[in-house]
Amino acid sequence: MKNKFFAFMLCAALAFTPSVGCGEKSQAEKQTSSAVSETDTCFDIETARKNISVNGQNIELPMKLSELGEGWNFEIVDTDKEGFACVIIKYKGDEIFSGTLAECETGNEENSILYNLSVNSDKCSVDGFTPDVSVKDDILKKYGEPVDSEFYEKQNCELWNYGDIKRFKFGTYILKSRGIVFNIDADGIVKSISITYWNYD
Repeated sequence: MKNKFFAFMLCAALAFTPSVGCGEKSQAEKQTSSAVSETDTCFDIETARKNISVNGQNIELPMKLSELGEGWNFEIVDTDKEGFACVIIKYKGDEIFSGTLAECETGNEENSILYNLSVNSDKCSVDGFTPDVSVKDDILKKYGEPVDSEFYEKQNCELWNYGDIKRFKFGTYILKSRGIVFNIDADGIVKSISITYWNYD
């Protein structure tokens, strides 16, 4: 189960849309750009987390699943012993986005806390950015250069990270971060976006 959980989280957290798999990268497949300080950019997680639209509905992270309201349902894909879970969120049966939950208890899933979501549809946007619509230049104009970026040769895509990016901590393969990851294809088009707002307190 842990391997399955890890694979799902790697896909969701990095927001990969290519179908070539989600395993660890080799050094040949990974190229990392020079990092710049978050203070050198215009990125603000407190603004971004409150500026999320899913299927025309405005939400903010973190939130309880029950706060999505009428018409929404969800499928728990996997859980771990610490109460974290991977979830697929649907509206009237159509998959809209995926995410990560905290405090997920069997029989009480609707009160789980959604603190990470990944979108790859133009039905959704994060802080004004929309998959398959927004491009690299849009990100640069609004946020400046990323904190760090990674090129994935096999998938022929880049990941641009903004904010405090911490991946797979505490042995549960869960993102405990406050930031955004953009998946950008070879043409410079944003294919998917993952935003995380973990409560450190």
